[in-house]
Amino acid sequence: MADAASEARNAARKERQQAGGVMAPAGFSWAVFEFGRNPYFMLIVTYVFPPYFAQYIVGDPVLGQATVSDATAWAGIIGAITAPLLGAMMDKGGKRKPMMAVFIGMLMVSGLMLWFATPGTTDAAGVFHPPVGGLGLYGTMMFL
Repeated sequence: MADAASEARNAARKERQQAGGVMAPAGFSWAVFEFGRNPYFMLIVTYVFPPYFAQYIVGDPVLGQATVSDATAWAGIIGAITAPLLGAMMDKGGKRKPMMAVFIGMLMVSGLMLWFATPGTTDAAGVFHPPVGGLGLYGTMMFL
């Protein structure tokens, strides 16, 4: 009898989802994650941080943009090299959540690095912000 009730609930849930009703918890979690990740990466990493870094931390817009571009390029190269390896590991049946936690941690560290990227300090936090954030983003894209 418990199985029949469980099957009825599952059937009703599937029917609501197909009709555009209540979202499954996994879908809701994914939507919240995307809502938090994408605007941060697109706004901060693309539009806000590079000009700030170039103008105020490096002091030379050309050299600053070149530095940010080089750091971002290295993140892309490392991501391109590691993506097939990590993808093969996951295809073999690896656990996704621990790896997602690692890459989300990288995004968190990237966000924290912004605090230390201030004028008059060393530019290590600024230089490492794009690659750490980029690898975190690429990693979360691989495991979704």
